[in-house]
Amino acid sequence: MIAPWQLALVRQATIARVPFADALRRLKRRVSGYRPNASNIGSTLYDLRQLHNLMRANELRFRGAVLEIGSGWFPIAGIVARLAGADRVILTDIIPHMDQQTFLTSRQIVLEQLDEIAKAFDFDPQTARGTLIGAATPKELKLTYMAPFDITAVPDASLDLVMSRACLEHIPAPDLEALAARLRTKLKRGGFMAHAIDNSDHFSHVDPKLSRVNFLTWSDAKHHLMWSLARGGENRLRHHEYADLFRRNGYEVIASDAFIDAKVLQGLSRLKLVAPYNRMTAEQIAAVTSWYVLRTSTSQL
Repeated sequence: MIAPWQLALVRQATIARVPFADALRRLKRRVSGYRPNASNIGSTLYDLRQLHNLMRANELRFRGAVLEIGSGWFPIAGIVARLAGADRVILTDIIPHMDQQTFLTSRQIVLEQLDEIAKAFDFDPQTARGTLIGAATPKELKLTYMAPFDITAVPDASLDLVMSRACLEHIPAPDLEALAARLRTKLKRGGFMAHAIDNSDHFSHVDPKLSRVNFLTWSDAKHHLMWSLARGGENRLRHHEYADLFRRNGYEVIASDAFIDAKVLQGLSRLKLVAPYNRMTAEQIAAVTSWYVLRTSTSQL
């Protein structure tokens, strides 16, 4: 019997090869509307709160010019950053996802939870409500959308913050190395980064019977095949490997945290991990979510 994660792979592989798939999705949204899954909204806001808490503990905040890597269909993170203190937010994607409808849906979601969000992110809900209601378009909320993302169009030393949520894991490790190095030059002196990274096997999101680190049992060849089939995947970097990558590319880790999944720990003995994961500690394997706050290393200034 085919497992739910295998069905999801077939679906992703099929959609990836259907001509005009993105245009068809946009047409469907215009006809029937589209609201993100409630759990996705909750996890987005949770990750943002975790980053905000790490930032606040280091006397940092959403401010100035913010660039979000991989904004996706619903710019909830960008809207929250704007309300929490950013003067403007640049939303980015490889290909266009967000449109006017998904912006309005995101605005409504934030309005529905505004009191709670304002308390968590330390801003005045009444002022924010007026700002949101008065912004009928992304431009009116001082959000700009760059899709496809062209890093050369971003001036050097122009950004106060680069942020992402559940995005970096989808970038192949060599490309992520290059992106981190290039983004460093885009930050102002005193600028910083804040990233929430989902280190879990994303097929486990649709198949509760699958270990959240099942993909660490795949050979490199199988991993490459899965990535190619779905035209997107995960780089499989673990929490500690991201720290090493950031440091190699000129950043200092000023705050970090990770969620170590107890259920993953309990089930590791039943998994046949491949190298190099079979040489890592259980905690390194079971760290399925990472939160990082970074700044440019003083040696790079």
